[in-house]
Amino acid sequence: MHRFSYRALPLLLSLVLLAVMGVLRPDGARAFAAGTIPEVSAEQNLRISEALSFGDMELRVFSDCGEGLCAPKHSIAWGDGEILELTAEQLSEPIERITISDLDQDGDLELALIAASCGSGRRGDFLLLEWTDGEWEAHRLCDPPDSIQNGCWGHEAITVWKDHVEVSFPLYADDDANCCPTAGKRSLSYAFEGDSFQLSSYIEGPPSQKVDWEG
Repeated sequence: MHRFSYRALPLLLSLVLLAVMGVLRPDGARAFAAGTIPEVSAEQNLRISEALSFGDMELRVFSDCGEGLCAPKHSIAWGDGEILELTAEQLSEPIERITISDLDQDGDLELALIAASCGSGRRGDFLLLEWTDGEWEAHRLCDPPDSIQNGCWGHEAITVWKDHVEVSFPLYADDDANCCPTAGKRSLSYAFEGDSFQLSSYIEGPPSQKVDWEG
């Protein structure tokens, strides 16, 4: 299982972390929680999530947008100033939603990061960080077969449920414009079992003249 090494962020981020870790504490411990990343400040190019209760500790998600809003560098801060930097290969798109879950019901909480690319295509992205034995373990959704992915041109909506992750997207016919998919909708369900995601099922909606999508 891949594990990460921890290293210090630049001085600016460290100072911001020390300033905010004691602010916005949620009331009581929450088994499940969700939050969003606030808008970027033009002065600091830094997005900071609300404080989230994660078991017996508190954490925040930082997104450094110094190289552009569509190329953020993400990091997780928790405990007594401990920091995990995510690589671009792990997650490089802007984060839209943060969810705390226990998908496999094993007692080890997970931090689910839901992201989406900039632009009209709005490709969805997802990373699950599981807290196990004092370290973070990363998990990504497995790629579906081409036959199931066929017709997907983006605009994925990703939802974390209690026991699975759902990825829904409109289906495009060959001559559809980006704005107007007409071939229906497909929803994929991923189960998290044995430290990996497996595609457990999928359903399709009927074709229509226009399928609504987020983004």
